[in-house]
Amino acid sequence: MSKNNLRFSPNLGIKPANDLEVRSSPKLMQRKDINPLNLHDDEPKVMFLSNCGMSVDLEKYHFINYIYKMDYPAVDDCLKQIVSNPQKVAEKLQVIRFHQSNTGKLNAVLNEYMDKDTVSKINEHLYESKITSQNFKPFFHDGAFRVFVIHDYLEDDGNVLYIVFYDPYHLIFPGREEVKNYSSEKNAMSLSRISIDDKYHSKVQEDLIRDFDGLIKKSN
Repeated sequence: MSKNNLRFSPNLGIKPANDLEVRSSPKLMQRKDINPLNLHDDEPKVMFLSNCGMSVDLEKYHFINYIYKMDYPAVDDCLKQIVSNPQKVAEKLQVIRFHQSNTGKLNAVLNEYMDKDTVSKINEHLYESKITSQNFKPFFHDGAFRVFVIHDYLEDDGNVLYIVFYDPYHLIFPGREEVKNYSSEKNAMSLSRISIDDKYHSKVQEDLIRDFDGLIKKSN
């Protein structure tokens, strides 16, 4: 898989006057007057960071995104939608506002996927997307499955969303049931868990996968 250079523009959703050239390490430009992504103006292209299918288990933060080896219809349905039609990720987006109550846990998960310098600079560039299983309601409530993405603007492609990681059980912001939900999912999986990468990502189109120098955190 080829390496790529990553460009982040200072104005999201608007063609920048000057692009930030990035060579060995990507950088994010921060501005107070940053503009949010406007999907009505330009539907973004969705791409996959090369390690976004990696699953992690962070007991300290009560977060797990391994999935079941056996078929688990609602989660499987959401993942199949994303792999077969990545543009689903662009349909229900909400910008993530970093604040004291979510920073520690969210940063801990992001640090599993990206280098720490980049994580510290993605405020205002990070979005979550709600994915709904149309075939398994009401057993799987609307939007429980989340996908976390970074928004960028490229001169050749326009708006781009890079998938960073999946939250199939909505454990990044689960509210009061945080510990209970984490324990329930982990116990239910027992020894029958598998990474999203191993179960689904072999089906992702190769030309939609990006592996950026200095951005992707390499596994040990």
